[in-house]
Order: sequence, then structure tokens, then C-alpha cells
Amino acid sequence: MDLQLEQKWNEELIAITRSVTDVLSSNLSSDTGKILTYFLLTIENYIAFHQACVAFSNEDQKTLQFVISNEHKEFEFDNSISSPFEGTVSGLVFSQRKPFLSGDLKSEEGFPLSAVIESSRYIYSCICVPIYCNNKGIGTFSLWSEEKNKYSRREMLIMQQLSGLLSIAIESSRLYNEARKSAADISALVQIGQVISSAMELDKLSRCVIEELDKVISFPYAGLYLYNEERNSLKLVDAKGVEGKEREISQEEVLNRHPGWVIKNKSTLLVNDVSTDERIRFPDNENYEIPASLCYVPMLYQDKCFGIIGLASNKKNYFTHDHVRLVTAVAKQVAIAFSRTLLYQREKEMVIKLKEANKLKDEYIGNISHELRTPLTAIIGFSYLLKGGRIGSVSPIQMELIEDVLTSAQNMLHLVEDLLDLSKLQAKKINLNKRETNLQVIIDEVITTVRIMADEISVTIEKYFDDHFPNVYVDPDRMRQIILNLVTNAVKYNREGGSVKIFLHDEKEFLVIKVLDTGIGIKQEDQASVFEQFRQLGGGIRKFRGTGLGLSITKQLVELHGGEILLESELARGSTFTIRLPREHIYTEKSSTIPSTPAIVPVTIVPSGLKPLEEKKKNTILLVEDEVGIRKMVEFLFRDEFEFIFARDGIEGLSETLRHSPDLILMDLALPNMDGYETTKIIKSISRTKDIPIIAFTARITEEDMDKTVLYSFDKIINKPFQPDRLVNEIRDFLSKKSYSKED
Repeated sequence: MDLQLEQKWNEELIAITRSVTDVLSSNLSSDTGKILTYFLLTIENYIAFHQACVAFSNEDQKTLQFVISNEHKEFEFDNSISSPFEGTVSGLVFSQRKPFLSGDLKSEEGFPLSAVIESSRYIYSCICVPIYCNNKGIGTFSLWSEEKNKYSRREMLIMQQLSGLLSIAIESSRLYNEARKSAADISALVQIGQVISSAMELDKLSRCVIEELDKVISFPYAGLYLYNEERNSLKLVDAKGVEGKEREISQEEVLNRHPGWVIKNKSTLLVNDVSTDERIRFPDNENYEIPASLCYVPMLYQDKCFGIIGLASNKKNYFTHDHVRLVTAVAKQVAIAFSRTLLYQREKEMVIKLKEANKLKDEYIGNISHELRTPLTAIIGFSYLLKGGRIGSVSPIQMELIEDVLTSAQNMLHLVEDLLDLSKLQAKKINLNKRETNLQVIIDEVITTVRIMADEISVTIEKYFDDHFPNVYVDPDRMRQIILNLVTNAVKYNREGGSVKIFLHDEKEFLVIKVLDTGIGIKQEDQASVFEQFRQLGGGIRKFRGTGLGLSITKQLVELHGGEILLESELARGSTFTIRLPREHIYTEKSSTIPSTPAIVPVTIVPSGLKPLEEKKKNTILLVEDEVGIRKMVEFLFRDEFEFIFARDGIEGLSETLRHSPDLILMDLALPNMDGYETTKIIKSISRTKDIPIIAFTARITEEDMDKTVLYSFDKIINKPFQPDRLVNEIRDFLSKKSYSKED
């Protein structure tokens, strides 16, 4: 979660920086007040304030020149005020070179009301940051609000990030004013600014910087170096007239040569005659042509050096102070761009880490699901066998205990399924299997499922359906899950002797499913969060069991169907959950009287034109399963009806298939030695076994698994755990289709 929050924060910071950079790049002016006003109007989109102030250090370094925004949030330098440092927020920030944040300025010691000239008497909150130019403090920038505790560390970090842009704006304005006669200089700044505002790739950015500077200064040699602070090394990322691009300057070279001086001092190195300056040292290389003059400018941002822009010429006294100012302005922009690019790269790395973490999480949940579903299959299966008297009669007390075991196992299964669904929804890996569905049939099934739970606390369940409610085009399994979760909650959170009412309405614009209860209700302030993950209706008290995922999953499944879910609730009086599906989900004009949700065809039905073969011989079923408990359960379930052959892995399963040619194969997918997919692929490729129906039999089923079951031609897939009755019906259904032949 920390990675996700940091990623979101980085994205926001990049967007703000880009927005401000775009405004400043497209509004260069010799009027510093106008540039500051543009700057102020832009950041107002991200930080609310009532007043802003820019304070510049005077030459005496003892007083500040304050420029305060007017009621239109514009800066007018004609109305500036000069004042000593003492008693002002700006003076404190400038002298200490540290940002300042206060939620109630009037309670701060050392700032008497009469001396706080940056603000009016109604101001309470303040945030102030220093402004640097050439790594030297030149003033401060502050925002003020009439609300107490208006600003937080978030706004302070944004202000710190933007203070560098403000420094660039001020310096660009000064350069523009001094060099407006030089259209080439301005063109270079604008062009580089535009590229910087959009470029996230270092190659594109560095190439633009070299090319645009060359248009203005026309130098024979240039290099743009990135500084690695951890390794204390420089890397040449782009150059003109210099061999060995991408060459890395080692730590020893950095420390012992003039680039090291620039990095260490964070200062510009302008030398018009390299033969007279002891700081200049070049490699001992006969092929290296030593220049006559050079200009190395550090790329500084927030007191951090990101690298160097180095220019060199064969002529002495080639570089002027105007050149230095231009390169310095460019270096600042590039430093900010590199800072943003590093954020971008870190964000990309975090995205990769998040994807990897999500992948590992999905694999972990899938593996845990498999490990839990496999024993649950045996527990639920044996419980059904005991309950049905298939292994012998049981006493009333034993029956009650069996019911408890079965209920606990099914509750655990629901928890596992919730976690799986959540993982799939987060990864957007749930595909709806839509078909014609009768919601009345599904609601009847849901009522049957929760009836025992409702009877335990004397809760009545009533249903009200509009006449001729139409069949709908939805995923019946997911719709059953949605309705079951709402009705289960309505019963679970109800009072003893309460009621639950389920409605189906065919309204003008929507098809409506409504579940109303007379339960504990939900507080008004909690209603907005009931659909959040891991949020339980019980308000934090562990009176009601569950993961707190049900309503979150329900909401997402409803939205996958293109619908919406609404909540109305009153504390101690009950809740109403309403699902609204668009009318395009109608499958036919009116609901059919025959349930349209597919049902299993009983074995006793003989299709027209078919005749049964002799029933004396038992059908042979091969179960390929490595879990002993599952093999025993299936054997107990069918031993009077079918002949069973067992195999413990894929290789043994293939061998038994070739030896016996069974009538049906139950194939577990997660097998040792050779998995169920490969085993099935081989069986389906052999002419004498390719027509044997194979039912995939697995505890782990993902969207990828579903795709592979189609690819490997499984005839059916059944999830573990399963109700034995369902497995019985599925097997009988397949064998009944095989046991009939058409008459000639």
C-alpha cells in the first residue's frame, strides 16, 4: 500500500510541475511581476490561499523587499515594502534556509502582529519556502490563509518543489530583460523549456539541450554529464565533438579533475585560458585535444547537483558572462527535468514492483486456495456421505455434529472464494459468462440456501415479483452470488423475529432487484464506506463473522454487469439494498414460464429417437487424483454404481487410460510428474481415446485456467469443493449421453 501511495503522490507532483513549467515556458516576459502573477494563478489550482508574498533580499543582506499580492492575486512591484528580517516569517525562513509551516500564526512566538507585514490581521495559516538562485538564497515565497490549520506537509512539499520553478521564472525574467535583444537566446530557452515540459527520456532531453545551446553559443565541444551521488561518478550521456559517448568518469577522475571541483563546490567554472588555471586537469592522452577555454555549469535543484553542462572552445576568452547566465538558466531547467525524470523512473519501477507484487499475491492466493479447497473437498464430501446415510445410519446427535462440520466447512469455503474473487476483481481478470437467466428461479434457490440460517433466529423471508418480469441476459452464477450475499447479510444482521423481503420490479428505465430487512441498520456516517474492502456492517465489534469483502465484491460484480447498487438505511430500523440493471439486459419481452437457467438433465429422461443400451454392465470411470482423501470420497460416493480405476499422477493416468479405455475420466489439473493439461492433451491426440469425455477436477481455477481448459478440450470443469449431488448429476449426465445411440 505504501508503494501505491508513493506512486500516486509522484504522479501528482509530476503533473503540478509540468503544469507550472508549461505556463512559465509559454509566458516569458521582462516583467517579473507578470511572470510571478502567472505563476501564482497556476499554483492556485493546487493550493488555496487568500494572499501571497514574495520577499527578495536587498544588497545589504539585512533587509527584505516584500511584494504582496493584491485582491486580484497579482504582484505589483511598485507597491513593494522594505523591512528588516526580524519579526517576519520571510526573514526567519531566509536566514535559516528552512521552510516554515504554521496553522495558527498568532500563537507562534517571535512574530508580533505589528511586525508580520506579509499578512493582514485576519491571517492564521502560513507556508513559506526559501528561493535559491545559483545555490544562493535570494528570497522567499509564501502563501497565507484566513483559515486555521489550512496547510499540511503535502502543501509544503509542493511549495518546495515549485520554489525551484519560481527561481527559474525570476532568473529567466532577468535574462529575458537583459538579453531580449538576442532572439536566439530566448528561442533556445523556450525550445528547451518546451522539451523539458514534456520529455521524460534522458536521451531526448540531453540532445535538445546540446543542440539548442549550440545554436546560440556555437561551441566545438560540449558534454552533458549525469552525477551519481552514491558512486560519486559522472556519466557522459550526450556530447558534441567528444568521443566515447556513454563513457563513465570514475570516482578518481571526478575527485582529481575540474569536474570534481564543480560537483564539490556546486559552482560554475568559467576559465578563459586553461593554461593559467591549476584547477583544470585533462587526461594524459596524446589523442586528446586540450581546449583553450571552457565553461562548466552545475545542474542544481533544491541544493542537489544532478550533473554538469560542460562547454569548451579552442579559442581563449570565448565564453562571456552572458553565456554563463544562459547556460545556468538552462542547467536549472534541466536539473528540474532530471528530478522529474527520476520521479518518473521511480514511478515506473514502482509500477513494475506493484505488478510483480500483485502477481505474487495472485499466485499466493491461488496456491492457498488450492491447499484449502483440497481438504475442504474431502470434509464436505464425507459430511454429505455421512448425512445421507451412505456409510451407515447416524444418531440425531451425530447428525447435528455432522451439520456443524458441514456448515463450518462451507463458511470456510465462502471465505476462500471471497479472497479469490477480490484478487480477480483487482486484477480485472473476471469475465462474465452471460446467458438467458430467470432471476425468480435464482431467488428461490437463494431463499432455500439461507432458510436454515433464517429459521434459527425466526426471520421470515418473503418475495414479491412483478407479473411478467422478463428473463435477463446476465451471468447467472455471479448474479446468484450477488443476491445470496445481500440476502445472507439481511438475515445475519437482522433482529430475532424480523423479516427480509425480496422484490423484482420492472420499472421504466431499469430492472430492479431490492432486498429489504428489519435489522440493525447502518449509521448515516458509515453508509458511504459499507462497500469498501474489509469493512463490516457490525461497526468494528466482532459480533458477526466474515471478511468484510462481501459488499465490496457485490458492488464490483453489479458494476461489471453495467448496473449500480444503492443503499438506504436507518439505524435500528433496517436497510434496503437496491440493484438497478439497465433495460438492455432484458433477454426476452416477457419471462418464460419454464426456468431458463440451465438444469441438469436427469438420467431417467430418454431423448427422442434414442434407445438405452443394456444397463447390466457398470460404466468405468478413471479418477486421476493425487489426494488420497478425494479418491476415498469419490469411491464411497459411486462404488455401487460405477467401476472405478485410480491413478495418482498424469503418467499413471495416461497408462490406465490406454489399458482400460474408461467411459469417463475425472482429471485433477494439479498433478505431480505430469499435470492434467498435458495428460489430457496426449489422451485427446490418440485416436482410440480422443472421444473419452474428460471432466477437469480442480481446487484452483483462474481465468488462465479457464482459457487452458478450452484450449486442451476438457468437456467440463468442476471446482473443488463440490456438492456430491452435483458431481453425481454431472457424471450421470455425461454417461447417459454416451449410453444412448440413435435408431437407424
